[in-house]
Amino acid sequence: MPRESTGPTPEINLTPMIDVTLVILIILMVSVPIELQRISVRVPAPPVDIVPPPPDEEQLVFAVYADGSTALNRTLMDLDSLEAELVRRLRPRENKVVFIDVHGDVAFEHVVDAVDLASGAGGRIGLPRMKESGPLPPR
Repeated sequence: MPRESTGPTPEINLTPMIDVTLVILIILMVSVPIELQRISVRVPAPPVDIVPPPPDEEQLVFAVYADGSTALNRTLMDLDSLEAELVRRLRPRENKVVFIDVHGDVAFEHVVDAVDLASGAGGRIGLPRMKESGPLPPR
């Protein structure tokens, strides 16, 4: 048989605790913007004569001409020597971007071969905007 309780049951009255919490929250919300206005920061002025450093490396431009010949920085090379030269020039560089400039009449498979060769040599590929006349002529 269950026991019946005749006395008062102990329950916590949460209303005063919620009231105090809300008052503290309101006080904090009012005081934070006031404190933020008092914080001052001193930032140094930028230097007046900012000169960009000169580029220390020559850009690498891999060109494929309309007749199928290839060049690195306007120096004609066959694909094997071009790949070896790319590897040699890219190895010490921090910026390993190789721009591939292709004449508009070149077959797409030659463009893919050029991209594969440059990325295989360790370069990141950059494609310049196509010019109607194609890449600059070799020297």
